[in-house]
Amino acid sequence: MVTRDSSIPVSRRLTPFAYGFRPFFLAAFLYAFIGIVAWLVARQTGASLLPTLPPQLWHGHEMLFGFIVPAIAGFLLTAVPSWTGHKGFAGWPLVVLALLWLAGRVAFLFTSSVSLNVLAIAELVFLPALAAFLPTL
Repeated sequence: MVTRDSSIPVSRRLTPFAYGFRPFFLAAFLYAFIGIVAWLVARQTGASLLPTLPPQLWHGHEMLFGFIVPAIAGFLLTAVPSWTGHKGFAGWPLVVLALLWLAGRVAFLFTSSVSLNVLAIAELVFLPALAAFLPTL
């Protein structure tokens, strides 16, 4: 029987957030898979993925912000610590970065009901936050 020990450090309990590559490579994979399924369903049914945007623009935008950006983040959060010889960070800083990326994805789903300013902030806050975290490694 497995018991939960509260003396285990938070970073060990948040195993997906123990290393920089884990949450972002997983996010890139899952978002790519979900995006492919959504694209195929939209193509088969003739439905629009977002009513305010042509499907080609949705596809291009999500390839950049939904797939490539988390893949680059995972690479940087793994490579920079090994290049600099620092341990890197884990746990809650990675949770915050992952939530910032997810906020952009969720905001983009609600383009018809979210103001353009809120959408732009939600989409663009992740990369500066990532850049701010990198020097701390």
